[in-house]
Amino acid sequence: MKVLMLGNGFDLYHNLLTHYNDFMTIAEYLSKKYNIIFYEEFNEINIYSELDDLSKTNKVIREKLLTYEDAYKETKINIDEYVRFLDKLHSNCWFKYFIDVKNRNGWVALENQVAEVLREFRQSNPRGIDRFLDAIKEKYNFNDAFFKHIKNYSFAGEEYDNYIFEEYNDFIEILKLYLKIFVDNALPQISNHYVFNNNYLKNNDFVLTFNYTNTYEELYDTESYIIHIHGRLDEAIVLGVNSDEYDNAGINDNRFIKYKKYYQRITKRTLDALVTLFTDVNSTTEHNSLFIIGHSLDVSDKDIITVIFGMFDIIKIYFHDDSALDSYVKNLKLIFGAEELSKMTFSQKIIFCKLLPNKYKKVNANDQL
Repeated sequence: MKVLMLGNGFDLYHNLLTHYNDFMTIAEYLSKKYNIIFYEEFNEINIYSELDDLSKTNKVIREKLLTYEDAYKETKINIDEYVRFLDKLHSNCWFKYFIDVKNRNGWVALENQVAEVLREFRQSNPRGIDRFLDAIKEKYNFNDAFFKHIKNYSFAGEEYDNYIFEEYNDFIEILKLYLKIFVDNALPQISNHYVFNNNYLKNNDFVLTFNYTNTYEELYDTESYIIHIHGRLDEAIVLGVNSDEYDNAGINDNRFIKYKKYYQRITKRTLDALVTLFTDVNSTTEHNSLFIIGHSLDVSDKDIITVIFGMFDIIKIYFHDDSALDSYVKNLKLIFGAEELSKMTFSQKIIFCKLLPNKYKKVNANDQL
């Protein structure tokens, strides 16, 4: 049985606008470009026209826009979705905090920033998140006395304040709208214009993706049984932080449990589809092989990675350069320990493979791009 496991690197392999820095750069640019009073002036707009000015000063965005230029010009932006997206950008406290922090080195950076805010609250140390707290105070127009009560309540070991969690859910909605507007809605047009000839990505029994986007379905096939382990854009998604000693040591402190990935996977029922995969893997007499492309294998997903790795006889991990290989080895050492990682590599349960160049061509064009 062949199972393909995908992370955000799979979307980046196809040069889509899904890097954390893409999201924050575009969102910050649009939040400054538009004020709510101008929304009613929107006419028919497309992805390319909306990002063209930004791309003139940002080489990364420019390269990605030009990759699928025709498709982006043909992808019309849904105005209702766009207005909701912009409205939330202007008011969301987490988004404003992430802009101030400036660390945009991958989605793990976002998870670390969320974890840092929660850590400050747990340690009753507001100094590291003053800007975050000020954004909460300004948005809800709290007077000094009531805001002092909110801070004391949050730092006192009680249930985490609802205002801040509601803001977090709004930030999740911002991310979903961004990916829908600038990625998922463009995929059908990209599929119309381009053919992807990466045969090693095809003919899977299952595709297990940690992405919210429908990139594999749109650009390759829908015959494989596809599992979105962290949800999809038209349903609840998992966006949170890793478990810590407060979760694993049985400490009776549940203030931050709703931010944890394990909690969200259970309550949002994104694990349900894994039962089918687990049943099929255990019922087959064949060797079960897992091919991993674009997943960081970061320790933040340790709980689910250990379960998945335990299902397979052979695990092939594709890396695009030496730096990526270095990160994989370090992350797997943190997850499994050096001794167990060595055993898995010596026995060739884990095999590292150099990622092949992305092969694609424009429809009706003879030259491969």
